[in-house]
Amino acid sequence: VEVMKPFNNIHGSGFVRESLRGNPIASGTVGLHNLGNSCYMNSILQCLNQIKPITNFFLKGEYLTEINKNNPLGSGGRISTAYASFLNDVWGNEYSILAP
Repeated sequence: VEVMKPFNNIHGSGFVRESLRGNPIASGTVGLHNLGNSCYMNSILQCLNQIKPITNFFLKGEYLTEINKNNPLGSGGRISTAYASFLNDVWGNEYSILAP
């Protein structure tokens, strides 16, 4: 169990997630902990994670130039930044299991 640290002012301190630290067998091959009915979301995240152009777009921070923070209907970049944080955890070789 890990207490999440703030990442780009998205996660406040004190949120708990059940991730298991350890080295995955290969980069990007991290298991996802099922949080209730999150198995469908986890399978989509695993598929998106294997699309190299999208994954590199987020890992390299290229998405930051595409965020429109002034759109009243948008999320102000919170979703894309959270996805980038997730990918950094997946590809960071620090976890063998993640709770997204």
